Amino acid sequence: MSSVPEPPGNQTVSVEKIGGGAEFDERKFEGVERARRNVEKAVLLDAYLEREKYPTYFGFLDEFQICESSMPEALRERFRTIIDEWTRDSGFVRKALWSLGFEAKQEIGNNSEAAIAKTFYEGVLRGQGRLELDGYASPIGSIQVVGKGPFFTVYFFDKQDYAELYRADSGGSFHRSELTKLVYQDRNLIPPMLFVNGPPSSPNAILIVRHERQHFINHQWMKKEVRADGDTGLAAANDAVKDEIIAYLRDGHEPLEIKSVLNNDAYLPLFTGMTDEAGRSLKRSIEEVCLAANDATLYFPTMASRTLLVFHLIDTPLEQMADRVRTLIAFEKTNGNPAAKFEIPGRETEFLIPPDEDAV
Repeated sequence: MSSVPEPPGNQTVSVEKIGGGAEFDERKFEGVERARRNVEKAVLLDAYLEREKYPTYFGFLDEFQICESSMPEALRERFRTIIDEWTRDSGFVRKALWSLGFEAKQEIGNNSEAAIAKTFYEGVLRGQGRLELDGYASPIGSIQVVGKGPFFTVYFFDKQDYAELYRADSGGSFHRSELTKLVYQDRNLIPPMLFVNGPPSSPNAILIVRHERQHFINHQWMKKEVRADGDTGLAAANDAVKDEIIAYLRDGHEPLEIKSVLNNDAYLPLFTGMTDEAGRSLKRSIEEVCLAANDATLYFPTMASRTLLVFHLIDTPLEQMADRVRTLIAFEKTNGNPAAKFEIPGRETEFLIPPDEDAV
């Protein structure tokens, strides 16, 4: 994500292309330094979406006193697209939540949190074909349904309720989110649900919401990319793996944990239809990226700096990500580790590893 001028003509320019070899020359460092200014703005956009109920593009610029002309047009367009899609999907989620409350009032007589939870619980069971239209069911513990951002987020306070509704065969299970039909007496909805095993303030809930917000940003950011690998199956798998690695890095997972997660059975579909060699190549890429990211942990020790790393990588093809991380490590070593000092205005510093002034 750099401010390098766009080339003439109709070529598509990435907002960060800094090279990826092992030779850490001055040109690459200059590229990282240019990119860092725009990467920081992307981190601020992520923070803005997290806390702003009704985000707008110019509201974002005003919030962080960003001069629009300081960003390349490619970056402006990405930001506009992300905020526009977030706003559109958020509107749909709010309507779905209103409809759920209306249905609760029709069926139960009120639209309290408990009534909405019961109506939701029964609606999902009907959508899954596990409850008759006129049947009744109640959750064991509390369920909180929240319409914030582009996710119809459902917090389960009892793990048995979570296990009852969230089934591995229900679709989208890699991301802990899915499109599930909510069936009422006289209507049905299919909102994008995010099932969370725990209350909103629990560490698991915070991790999952961060993870899914990054997926949302990734999908808007990456959807215009055109891959020319020649092997469409491998290209698609590369993009899916890149999406997951970035989302797991953003939510705070340790890089070596990410390597283990992506090698478990839940992600086997990513390798379906591949040749043995293509599968081995993809697994090598996963290992190389995770090992490089693990080496980078010392230089990106806070959640804010980890998010910098994420947005430095979002434009990088999977097969080049390990080299890009090594370039970033070298830049941090050479320049006094500026990433570790980066902070988001209005946020307390969240450390991923304990601070150690003598570490770098």
